[in-house]
Amino acid sequence: MSLEIDESELFHNIIDPETNQKVLLESAIGQQVIKNYIECLRNGPDSENIVSTKMFYPKNESNKTETGDQRNNLSVENIYEYAKKLDDVQYSGKELKNLIKGSHKKTPNKGNKVWIRRSNGKWQRSVISNVVFEKDTETVRCDVYFNAGDNKIASKKGLDVNDILLY
Repeated sequence: MSLEIDESELFHNIIDPETNQKVLLESAIGQQVIKNYIECLRNGPDSENIVSTKMFYPKNESNKTETGDQRNNLSVENIYEYAKKLDDVQYSGKELKNLIKGSHKKTPNKGNKVWIRRSNGKWQRSVISNVVFEKDTETVRCDVYFNAGDNKIASKKGLDVNDILLY
């Protein structure tokens, strides 16, 4: 009996029940759909902890899937609200290595969840609120929001793309 999973057997998309659209599992919307399903199973469909995925979609939607252009249209308020829903747990490098397996996303986009290294050396989940390409130095810098605990959101600005883990 083999425990190896063939790549073709993995699921890459999920249907957002709120919009009936197919979205990538690794996208912000896909991750929220999974969290909502789990919350629904734990506390019922009327749970106050179920988060609407509609905030992740642009106002006038012509595309039926989440694209980079749509993520770039996310408002700061929506990203801020999304950051509130992130876990405030911090992980050591070894713990993070055990959590993350597989390939990493290479291009930072507004609305992507990423891992940032906190000042204490531990890693925490955050969401990109802005991406800036500095032409003179050809450097990509990101601003992020993260859950600071006690229902507070914190931010880090101007992070070099090499200082975040895009996953």
